[in-house]
Amino acid sequence: MLKTRAGKIIGNVPTDVVADVCLDAMQLRVRYGNLSHMWIVRLLENDPGFPRPLLIRNRRYWRLRELTAWEETKRSATHAA
Repeated sequence: MLKTRAGKIIGNVPTDVVADVCLDAMQLRVRYGNLSHMWIVRLLENDPGFPRPLLIRNRRYWRLRELTAWEETKRSATHAA
């Protein structure tokens, strides 16, 4: 089942399909609280663990599964500290 950040159910989507979902830069910014384009630039420069985007027709896309793994890494690092 796929849900938005607010918890609204979008529909029944197999988890293997969700793992291959890609977010564009705008969707990435919305996912992390409407942060600026510069936030993405700085994150790419300063955080070597942050997933690198795919370039498709000169647009950047991030794999949702890689973002989720990065979030888990950050979450576990915060709890360990």
